[in-house]
Parts: sequence; structure tokens; C-alpha cells
Amino acid sequence: MSGSVNDSPFQSKRKIDVNMLQSQLSTDTSFDNYSTILTKDAEGDLIKVEIKDGAKIIKTTNIIRDLEGDISSVEEILNGKTVVTTINRNSDGTISSTEKEVL
Repeated sequence: MSGSVNDSPFQSKRKIDVNMLQSQLSTDTSFDNYSTILTKDAEGDLIKVEIKDGAKIIKTTNIIRDLEGDISSVEEILNGKTVVTTINRNSDGTISSTEKEVL
């Protein structure tokens, strides 16, 4: 069995994280004037979500990934406040805890 980026054990975890985010976004975008802008990196991973009301940005979510491609933290900017959620993982890659900090 050859090893490639697509065969990575981290691939399925990344898809679960992105699918979870996308399912949460579908609720946020059900209002008439709201739109959602998704930004992906060169590998196709979701790295930024902007929710807009017309031209005004309501909320920005930045998704930061570690070297393996797993989400390591999420930065949410809303009403002039920034909340950073850091995801801590065990050596096997499973989530062990999260920490929130308001900046």
C-alpha cells in the first residue's frame, strides 16, 4: 500500500472537522441579507469563514491548523471581541481538551 497525502490518517479527521463547521454554518446563513464567504488554502482546507450582512462583516472565524493539518485553534471575531479556542490533542491525535481565551 503506497503512502500519499490522501492516504494520511489525518485526512478523515480534517474532513470531519470541516463537515462539522459547514453544518453549523448552514444555520447561520438562513437569513435573507446574510452571506457566508468560505476561504480555503492551497490544499483545499477551510481556513476562514466570514459572515456578512450585505457588505458589513458580522463575524470572522479563522481556522488555524498544525503541521499534520488538524485544526489546532479557532479564532472568532465578533463585535470587536476576539475569542481564541485552542484545541489540545493527545499523542494519537484525539482531542484531549480545549481552552478559550478572550483577547
